[in-house]
Amino acid sequence: MKDFLYEYYRIYPDTIIDGYFSLNGYHYLLLVCELQETELGELIQLNNQIAYNVKKDNVFIIKTISNDYLSIYEQQAYILICFKEREIGYDELLEMNNKVKSGSKIDLSAIQALWEKKMDFVEQIYLPSLNLKDTNYERLVAITSFYLGLAENAIEYLVDTIYDFESLGIESYLCHKRINRFNVFELYNPLNYIFDCKARDIGEMIKSNTIDLDTFKILLQHLQLNQKEYHYLMARVLFPSQFFDLIEENYYRKTNINEMILSYYHKIRLEELKVKEVYFTLNAITTLRPIDWLLR
Repeated sequence: MKDFLYEYYRIYPDTIIDGYFSLNGYHYLLLVCELQETELGELIQLNNQIAYNVKKDNVFIIKTISNDYLSIYEQQAYILICFKEREIGYDELLEMNNKVKSGSKIDLSAIQALWEKKMDFVEQIYLPSLNLKDTNYERLVAITSFYLGLAENAIEYLVDTIYDFESLGIESYLCHKRINRFNVFELYNPLNYIFDCKARDIGEMIKSNTIDLDTFKILLQHLQLNQKEYHYLMARVLFPSQFFDLIEENYYRKTNINEMILSYYHKIRLEELKVKEVYFTLNAITTLRPIDWLLR
């Protein structure tokens, strides 16, 4: 890979591990890029907009010596990103969520279809693959069933939100697919950008424990959501993204995901408490559609 980096970028690091290396105080990471050329161009334009409107010192996509953004290694397209680690504040996240707007509205039915597809993968592919003779079989099924139940609740809540607030649109703003660590790379990695409801990020961050409930409440005050957005946020908090990510990302790698899933057993009660805390936090601000099992 060192030779590849030199051929395309005239960079020759001392050490490179899984596409990562550091040089002259900067961090570099070679990332697989599945985007088409047009999509990549739009992403670069967006990244330039972020640098101009939010923070200049963020994550940059490095051009090759041929003035291209894509490089090819072993028949796979990559981009090379560069960033410098620094302290970041929640104000930078809020700038993205509140000010970088796509100009279009969220199609909640498309999100419903995506969540249903994730459930189908677990129900039709992962669960049938479990070994009945495995001593942990019953526990694995129990854990998976709990998270499938949460997902089903999330989808039902989303469907009800579509029905209840048909005339109230949800504008889309710059968010992130996931923010599992609040740092420069997670916040400014162009491949992590996605346009969604402005509440998406705090919903995902509270689920992944990237923020605590107090920080969630503070950030929520700055988002100024409408009723439909509050309900969408509740649906997103219900949907167990991390659990489904774990299965989808590791199933075809043939890694032993069962051990990872077993670690979720002791998190179930905490998950329930977190969802309940978020529900009552939001319900204190606006009247949410009731969720029976949370009110018991």
